[in-house]
Amino acid sequence: MVRFRKLLETIEPYKAGKRASDLKRDLGVDDLIKLSSNESPYPPIKLAQKAMGHAAANINRYPDGASRLLVEKLSKRLEKPAENIIIGNGSNELIRLVVQSVTDPGDEILYAWPSLVVYQLVSKMFEAKAIEVPLADHRHDLKKMATAVTRKT
Repeated sequence: MVRFRKLLETIEPYKAGKRASDLKRDLGVDDLIKLSSNESPYPPIKLAQKAMGHAAANINRYPDGASRLLVEKLSKRLEKPAENIIIGNGSNELIRLVVQSVTDPGDEILYAWPSLVVYQLVSKMFEAKAIEVPLADHRHDLKKMATAVTRKT
């Protein structure tokens, strides 16, 4: 039997919002653009569609998990060493990797709130204390954030 970490019982699963197709149906409208899921209402541009078509020819092979070509091109374009660049499957994964790499239980993770819910989740997941600094007029309150920093942040 697989034994899961007890801590996972305290983490509430993420609840995604309604899909655009469900909203259209529920509201009885056809012309609706949903912006809250970081999705574009438009199809990929033709150049991207063409690249996807070419990539489909090799879909039976493992991808380059290190994204070497992308890292190399970003390194040149940004004039930064390749070892300073990390590629991930979206911001959630990158945030989790950073927190997993640099925090110990009891450390503090400070962020503006309301904000991306993943900050709360990874704080709890890695047993760090979540320090939420309220937004001021819909903006980061940098003075309050600086005041909230401790040696555990």
